[in-house]
Amino acid sequence: MTATPLSALIAFIALAGAPAAQTTGQSQDPGAVLAAQSPLGLTGVEALVGIPMSSLAAAPLVCADPAPDGAKACRVARRYGDYLIDSPPPLTDKVRLKRLTLFVRGQSVEAVSLETSPDNFHALLGLLKARFGPPASSHSARIQFAHGAAPRLTMTWRAGGLRASLTDPTPFGALSVRITASHGLPKRPAA
Repeated sequence: MTATPLSALIAFIALAGAPAAQTTGQSQDPGAVLAAQSPLGLTGVEALVGIPMSSLAAAPLVCADPAPDGAKACRVARRYGDYLIDSPPPLTDKVRLKRLTLFVRGQSVEAVSLETSPDNFHALLGLLKARFGPPASSHSARIQFAHGAAPRLTMTWRAGGLRASLTDPTPFGALSVRITASHGLPKRPAA
């Protein structure tokens, strides 16, 4: 089997001490986690927060130019000429991602955002509740989109030094989850 940049990212996540199992409690064969396009699981996404960018050198990341404050966004994607094709691994066996974005400040990943179909609302809500418990806050509002007004739900969780927020829908009609460190970046053990 030939290693791909995506399999290197998944291998790093598994080797960084992040449990490869889905938050539904099922364990997963480590060999399957190392294979390209294996599900990351919510814990695999969490493991990206706080890691140094240098450890993701082999990952298929396409990064925007840094803002004046040094922050930049990097998407798990590949560039084909003038085209940018998002190529994130799935979250679970049933939840496919449209986009996985890493928000970087300095040399560390500060936050991770994933986007998926709104059809995955109940699956993501179940994963977030299993990992973080009940939401710390919930807010519903009517938002004006290009096609008209629609309801938008935002839920927030806090646990283990992390903050997770779910927004449904985004302006692009997707369901979004963002995970970030609550207060600064989490401490990672020295390699």
